[in-house]
Amino acid sequence: MSRPLVRSELVGSQGLIWLLSVTYAGRVFRWSSRPVDLTDSVTGEVLPFDGGLGDVKVEDVVELLGAAPAELSIPFSVVFPVDVALWIQRGHSLAGVSAEVATVIDNGTATYNQRRVVLVGTVVQPTYGADGEPVAFSVEAPPWSDAALIPNALQRANASAPSSELGKWFPLVFGTPGAFTDATGTAAITSGSPAIITAATGVDADTLLIAGHWVDAANVRIYDKAGAGENFAVTNTTNSSGRVAEVDVTAAATVDRTSDEWWVGWNDGGGMLNDVQDAPRTGAGEVLEWALRLSTVQIDSTRWANARRYLNRFKLSGYIDEPVSPWEWAADNVLPLLPVSIRTGPEGTYPVIFRYDATAEDAVEHIVAGAGIVRDGDVVYPQASDEVYNEIRVQYAKRAKTRQPYRLAIIGPADPGGDADVSQNYYARISATRYGTRSTVIDTDIVYDTATAVQIGQWKARALSLASREVSYSAPFELGWLEPGDVVTLTDAELHLSEHVVHLTAVQWAPDGVTLTFLIPDDPPRDSRAT
Repeated sequence: MSRPLVRSELVGSQGLIWLLSVTYAGRVFRWSSRPVDLTDSVTGEVLPFDGGLGDVKVEDVVELLGAAPAELSIPFSVVFPVDVALWIQRGHSLAGVSAEVATVIDNGTATYNQRRVVLVGTVVQPTYGADGEPVAFSVEAPPWSDAALIPNALQRANASAPSSELGKWFPLVFGTPGAFTDATGTAAITSGSPAIITAATGVDADTLLIAGHWVDAANVRIYDKAGAGENFAVTNTTNSSGRVAEVDVTAAATVDRTSDEWWVGWNDGGGMLNDVQDAPRTGAGEVLEWALRLSTVQIDSTRWANARRYLNRFKLSGYIDEPVSPWEWAADNVLPLLPVSIRTGPEGTYPVIFRYDATAEDAVEHIVAGAGIVRDGDVVYPQASDEVYNEIRVQYAKRAKTRQPYRLAIIGPADPGGDADVSQNYYARISATRYGTRSTVIDTDIVYDTATAVQIGQWKARALSLASREVSYSAPFELGWLEPGDVVTLTDAELHLSEHVVHLTAVQWAPDGVTLTFLIPDDPPRDSRAT
């Protein structure tokens, strides 16, 4: 939805009027679920929506912890005021034309500019008959794809570099890859990203490019192929490809300048700077925003900015040195580590945070089953038992040269017994008594921070160790302001639920109200206090 509804807008209204606008053969055709004339408050033009949609049912869904956004597809059957069959024969194809689905509150005062845009997309799979017969089709968002690649076409070693380096892509570096703490809490360093020789004298390397952009680091540790390491100063400069960061190794005392392989450990500052240019870009929120801004995927900048602070508690470090779609890289490497789902709306893609640790104080609404709010079917367990995991092993702090993980964080039912790598999770311990120990491994190239590795394991254990339930309720229009992903409390005496914290996963609009679907996390400490 393009903007949140406000409950006060819906109280006393007749619900929503659905609007469909299709731009076809240079004309805009309009239909609505109830006839309404809407004034464009900018131009003063009155736009008639003469009905013709009938009952519209739309379901707005979020798949909690889903990296790929759910594709919204809304079916319609309408009668055009023109002979569509004739127009198609004249070369005006209906398939692929643009369409907008929107709503206005049925309160007698709404203007066209107050509509909420639900979907801007195209007409797909139309079917038609003779003049005056209904035309059926769906409106869908454009296909979800990213046509961009990073590094960009100029960020590679060209003819000015030694022949051994030609065609290598400049590493794009974020955070402080290679810097970690060992099991004793002592700071350690290993290879975190590759370097490229950009200037040499004979077989001796003179200059190494360590990033295809300017960096925060003042010094880095350079490793040769044999593993010898030495610290060098960093220079942010510009070459024919644009901004780069380099080190001069001509004064090397330890590393072998004849090495044909070079690596970087970021032990004094980090890679690319954040948006305000005051620290390395390392928070997961700011890393995701950077990647998605380089993609061709439209993003909802406001919603990403709102989620940034929460997501930035996860600290990431790594590099990209092979062409990849920014969205594909984010979906494969970053999103699986975070308690977040991705949705798409008229302003673009945006994150929905799964507040697995939410309490009643985080709820935006309290719902009580009873008059007007009626349970719609049984409570179900959508999660299969083989999808339950209660021991999460996070392999992290990798040596970039060999992909060897130096650290392992284990979050599960076991007592640590003094092992610094093991953390006990209460929910995992309860799960193990029900299902036995069920382990899964998270292998990540972009985490070097121990607190982040433990945090990933803890939220995964909380989310995956116990089977959740799902239940739906029919409710009046005034609760339609809620959005999938919202935290609410639910009271239902029949189910012995009293101000129980639940997560809204779907809102289905129907002519007579809304259907709300909730995920009920299994929380034994809280549930044991149920009345």
